[in-house]
Amino acid sequence: MQEEGYKRRVVSLMVLFLVISGLFAARLAWLQLVQGRDLAAIAAKYHSRTVYYRWGHGSEGRGAILDRKLRPFTEARLQPGLAVFASVGQKYADYEDWLQLLAEYSGISEETIVLRSEQGKPLPLSAPLPVEGDLPHWIVPVAGEWDAEGNFCRYSYGNLACHVLGFIQPPYRGEDAAGKLVGRLGIEKKYDLLLRSQRPGVSALVDARDKLIGGLGYRSIIEPCRQPNVVLTLDIEIQQLVENIFDDYIQAGQVPAWGAIVVMDPHSGDILAMASRPVIDGAKNQFNRAARKSANVDMQPLASMVKVVTAAAALEKDPRHIH
Repeated sequence: MQEEGYKRRVVSLMVLFLVISGLFAARLAWLQLVQGRDLAAIAAKYHSRTVYYRWGHGSEGRGAILDRKLRPFTEARLQPGLAVFASVGQKYADYEDWLQLLAEYSGISEETIVLRSEQGKPLPLSAPLPVEGDLPHWIVPVAGEWDAEGNFCRYSYGNLACHVLGFIQPPYRGEDAAGKLVGRLGIEKKYDLLLRSQRPGVSALVDARDKLIGGLGYRSIIEPCRQPNVVLTLDIEIQQLVENIFDDYIQAGQVPAWGAIVVMDPHSGDILAMASRPVIDGAKNQFNRAARKSANVDMQPLASMVKVVTAAAALEKDPRHIH
């Protein structure tokens, strides 16, 4: 009897051990397979410092819109800048010297440089640093487009082709949006899902004391060249020429302050320029509701177009008798 009782206890302990081991393995598998990415993101948040250097909102970025020659309408005028990790650099003896140098070549106070670093914003430079090749590891060269206040810019040419490009806004209250940015009108709206991407940035992996982890250092979140792009048939130079001529005629009072111009390639049918007036202030993401996309929405009377058709038919029949 004692031997049987002993065997039962051993079997019970083995079963209990197997059950606990199974639960432990299941828990680990669940954490790894189901919550692995979320836990990794939380860990990275508390042990990394990130500076985004291209336009976007938080970690959400936006691909470029290019013309027919692959020249960008968006973020076309890149400027030199720096990703400064002040919390990492302040552990070193030459921290104050570098901070003074950055203030001199950026025109921004040392306090503001530290504040921008804490906010994850890059530092625009007003002049290239003389020691760019010998920067400490907590200063990383980047490039982006910023205004005089150091804010990101997306539309490099202001309102150029604004009716075609459209603009971007945060979602409206109660709007079911897939991200923090929503394309409004034009290409931004048509290819909203395609243009969404991660935002280019630099992340410093640090330990609990904000020291750079040896062997890991910095990593690029996503290179700008890997963002999705949209290529249009528009030509930036022709678009600028058309809009300048249009505005000159409006200012001279020779045409009304509204209307549209479309320039096409007669051989391929490609639209080389499309301009409408009045404009949408895409540079400030403001929509003037009086502005109409006249070039591709409004119905216009043919007016004297029949004269062009008649003249073309006459030229085709016998160009010698055209006076």
